[in-house]
Amino acid sequence: MKIERRIVNLDDAAPVHWKRLVSEWLADGFGNRVIEIQLAGCPVAFIVGVEFCELTLKIAERWHNREMPFTQEKLNAWAGEMLTGGDLKKLLG
Repeated sequence: MKIERRIVNLDDAAPVHWKRLVSEWLADGFGNRVIEIQLAGCPVAFIVGVEFCELTLKIAERWHNREMPFTQEKLNAWAGEMLTGGDLKKLLG
C-alpha cells in the first residue's frame, strides 16, 4: 500500500483548513494517508488516521514493559516472535 502524504508548513502565510484536511482528506484515506506538519522546513508532528493509531496502540500494548533486544540472540528471538517465524529470505527475494 502506498502512503499518501500532505505537508503543511506552519510558516506559510496561507491559513490551513484543518477541518477539511482532517475530516475529508485524512478520513477518506482508509489508513494510507498522513499529514506531516513542518516548521522551518522540518517535520515536527504527524497526524494519522484511526487505522495507524490502532496499529500503534496494539504494538505498544504488546511490547509494554519488555526489554529491548540489545543482543543479537535477543534480536533474533524478537524478530521471530514479531514475524511469527516467517522466512525473510522469501520476502526479500
